[in-house]
Amino acid sequence: LTPLEPCPASEGLPGVEAWIAEAAVAAAPAVRDAAARGSAASTEQPFEEVALAMCGRGAASAALRTYVVDGAAAFADATFSRACPPSGGGSPSLHCAGHERLLAGGPASRVFALREAATRAIGPALAVGAVSAREVRAAAREGEPGYSRAAGEAPPDDAQLWGRSRLGALADVVEWRGGVTPPAGILQPLA
Repeated sequence: LTPLEPCPASEGLPGVEAWIAEAAVAAAPAVRDAAARGSAASTEQPFEEVALAMCGRGAASAALRTYVVDGAAAFADATFSRACPPSGGGSPSLHCAGHERLLAGGPASRVFALREAATRAIGPALAVGAVSAREVRAAAREGEPGYSRAAGEAPPDDAQLWGRSRLGALADVVEWRGGVTPPAGILQPLA
């Protein structure tokens, strides 16, 4: 076996401390301010309070009913009026502030993506089991005009000229959560 060559000399390259100091000087002022705050920087998600409120059994079922009966636009406008809770002097996270800025441009129904209201409200409730996938699919299916479960009809085709219907978007929340469902035993009931 031939011996390994020694490592080439690193003369002239600055050390780690020098790289960090150089990066701090080159950083934008907002980045330096955020770094100076350290752990005080907010990591709050937009609509966090709404998502937590929807995780109760009664709230999730009521939200599902409201979404189906009143419509996605009315539901979004009533539920998602503020992205960030009123702060006690602290600044919101950039993610949260970005959504606040979007909402300043109009009601949630005008600035949200097609599936966003259903995903933000019903998605967390599904994840913790506050509503079942069957309950959500049934609500989406029964809310479609022309569908009669009593008559044994199949639900109407959800094909739209562009995108999905609001109830098809609700059904998508169930379909798309398959990759993020926690394994059995992860969510334990609180004692």
